[in-house]
Amino acid sequence: MIKTFKIEVDCPTCAMKAEDYISKVRGIRSAKINFIMQKLTVDMEDGDLEGVIKNIEKAGKKADRDFSLIA
Repeated sequence: MIKTFKIEVDCPTCAMKAEDYISKVRGIRSAKINFIMQKLTVDMEDGDLEGVIKNIEKAGKKADRDFSLIA
């Protein structure tokens, strides 16, 4: 399942670090942050979307739940 979220990142280096951390979260196959568009796209296993969002927030990034889209 692919989901896209609005995410707040301050700089390209922060985006790379967050992308690396998020891609290692259990349940996520891959993560890609578009710094210019302030969007995070994750390919995740079907399951606990709320748990994935909480782990994204552990990376210090705010994921806007209301913006979640099926891509």
